Amino acid sequence: MGSKFIAALKCFIKCPSETMRLMLSLNPPYDSQAVETVKTHCPGIEVELPCTLRLP
Repeated sequence: MGSKFIAALKCFIKCPSETMRLMLSLNPPYDSQAVETVKTHCPGIEVELPCTLRLP
């Protein structure tokens, strides 16, 4: 579990504004640009909406 937290933290450091935008969007529609940016910059992270980043 610690490694998943570290991976999510590294993703937050790489693209903080998009990560925060995802975490703050609790209701649809979700920001598709933020989802794509996180997926591009953090390929090991899977985005689960509404606001969870996890490793596959």
